[in-house]
Amino acid sequence: MDRRFYIAIIIVLLAFGALEFNSGAPGEYQYSKRIETGLDHGGGESIELRNNSELQDFAEERDLSGDGTEDYPYILYDKYLDGRGESAALYLSNIDLHLRVEDSVIHNSSDAGIVLFRVSNLTMVDNEIKEVGTGLYIEDSYENLFLSNVFYALQTHAVDLRGSSVDNRFYENGFEGCGIIIQTDEKNVGAQEIHTSNTVDERPIYYVNHENREVIKKRDIGQLIIAKSSEIEVRGSVINSGSVGITILYSENVSVRDVTTEKQRNDGIQIRGSNDIVIKSSYISENQRHGVNVQSSNNITITDNLIEWSEGYGITLDSDSIDNDIFLNAFRWNRKRVHLYSDSYRSQAKDGSSSNRWNSSEGFGNYWEPWDGVDEEGDGFISRPYVIEGDQNDPQDDHPLSSTIGPPENIVVEPRDRAAKLNWSGPIYSIYRAFDHVRIYRGISEDNVSYYERKDASIRGMMDRNLSNDESYHYRFQAYSTLNGSVVSPSFEVVPDGTPPTVVEFSPTGEEVPINSTITVRFSEDMLEESVDISVDDISGEVIGGGSVYHFIPDENLSFGETYHVNVTGKDIARNQLEEEYLYWSFTTTLAAWIRGRVIYADGEPIDGAVVTSDQGDQNTTDSDGRFEIGVRPGSRTIRVNKEGYFEEVIEVELESGEDKDLGVIEMEKEERGGMFSRWFWPLMLFALVMIILGIAASVTSLRAFKESEGRPEEEEDVYEEDYEDLTQEEFDSWWEED
Repeated sequence: MDRRFYIAIIIVLLAFGALEFNSGAPGEYQYSKRIETGLDHGGGESIELRNNSELQDFAEERDLSGDGTEDYPYILYDKYLDGRGESAALYLSNIDLHLRVEDSVIHNSSDAGIVLFRVSNLTMVDNEIKEVGTGLYIEDSYENLFLSNVFYALQTHAVDLRGSSVDNRFYENGFEGCGIIIQTDEKNVGAQEIHTSNTVDERPIYYVNHENREVIKKRDIGQLIIAKSSEIEVRGSVINSGSVGITILYSENVSVRDVTTEKQRNDGIQIRGSNDIVIKSSYISENQRHGVNVQSSNNITITDNLIEWSEGYGITLDSDSIDNDIFLNAFRWNRKRVHLYSDSYRSQAKDGSSSNRWNSSEGFGNYWEPWDGVDEEGDGFISRPYVIEGDQNDPQDDHPLSSTIGPPENIVVEPRDRAAKLNWSGPIYSIYRAFDHVRIYRGISEDNVSYYERKDASIRGMMDRNLSNDESYHYRFQAYSTLNGSVVSPSFEVVPDGTPPTVVEFSPTGEEVPINSTITVRFSEDMLEESVDISVDDISGEVIGGGSVYHFIPDENLSFGETYHVNVTGKDIARNQLEEEYLYWSFTTTLAAWIRGRVIYADGEPIDGAVVTSDQGDQNTTDSDGRFEIGVRPGSRTIRVNKEGYFEEVIEVELESGEDKDLGVIEMEKEERGGMFSRWFWPLMLFALVMIILGIAASVTSLRAFKESEGRPEEEEDVYEEDYEDLTQEEFDSWWEED
């Protein structure tokens, strides 16, 4: 045949081979054909086998033992596989023959030491994988066994599982400074077998797979993977130097508390396809990707965590993660390279959705460092929002915090004689670390204070003694945790006081005091509210007021013509007793007469709750039997009885002092409402009906008379009228029907 035809055939075959190789390359690794299978380069070789036939040819060429069956697998033993700084040292694809790789060294490749693509029935035992990017990359592969292999000096992960890989088994493998990352699809994330005999830096890997209601309290963990599980609680674990500290895959109701995950090759915590997850009170630091990475997950609560020094974002949420809450976290120096080497502002968090919340329901945001936000009011909150980086709309933290701990709350500074009483409570918030102590500053002016004393968190007050009376002192407070100090509180002024208070005014006094009087006392200075007591003989009532003015309000009106005695005691803010210890005076109410009676409805039923009022404002109400009693000033009195729905009754009465007058029974009439309930409605309706009937009868009579007059002589009209007057009811009805 023509030579050009053979050349064309060769070119097509080469192109087809290159196409087949590229189409079979897994995920992010694109491997080019570097060597011919089985060639040794400088004391080491790389192996690339693309299907069963190539494996069989390789086994025959190298005189490998076995025949590729389960009982007699091919055995690759004691080999030195060198990737020569490129791609993979061992690349296998589309192979399901049984192959065993044992006691070999696999190293020096930039992407992965071992790549498996659509491979099954591979057994790797006692191999050393080192100085590569990823140790073992597995995609769409199943039923492979990895036993007692050692992975170290890797750039990323020891094992990267992807695609539809399933039923791969890992036992007694040792990973140094790296671990396992699972990026398989949802169906297969829980379909691996990863035993706790696998370790990261000699600490076990825990793979919680399809579990329910499990508590994990292990202190030292190499890595934690939670897949397809629910109601899992993780507490107090420390996870260092792996790939991903904690991976939560397609799970729900998982709680992670008091955990440390740091120095991971990837994310500190990765959450994918999960719901109702809580990350709280944890330390997430120095991870080479993100602190917390949330993907396609909802109802995640991230709070009270310290997240710092991530190469990527402190927290990142993708666009499919919604209804998540992130608040009261401390973000420090995440995206550290940007913040260390750039003066410009860069957000430490990223949120691809617009429906996540960066504040709690109480209005607490997060702490961000570095940032130039200023706490202008000294209340622990920065007055402008912190903008979160977003894919489209930038979310924001509306109430960013000025520190990881807020200032002390409920500060009260009170004067005493040559002293000041200081009280406070703990801060309103403290992130990650508990409130440790409070520092107190004192000075002679608001802007001139200096450090004075420190009190532990368990102490909530002190007495500052040996001060000078009538001089002004200023105090400021600052809360501290072991992590940080709060903003300094505003200044509180106090003037020590040793002068006792006096009463400068009181009322009522004298005689003829109205029975509805309120007792009022005015002091020379502000008083301690709970110390003020005003008592009036055995009368019950309430003391109200504040500052320097207080009132005693009796529960009921005083009696007529009685003398009452008033006692007043109290202390000022500095706890100085009244100068004369107590105040005493008396007054007499006006004389009275008494009126009583019983209020009923027209049918004799008593009216309960009717209001009886005198023209002097004296008032009482009727009881369930309609009875009342009211004391009034003597003289000509007008008594009014009112009840909603009834007509008012007005009674004039003349009374002498001390007279007891019984008005007897007072009958009230209900108010008539309009319409059919009116008292005139039915009589008017009856009258109208009668008038209508009479009108009809008159009309009929006139009509009949008109007809009769047309048919007879005019002189017979009298006879007709007489006949009409003599009509019986039966004749009238019969005549009516005919007409």
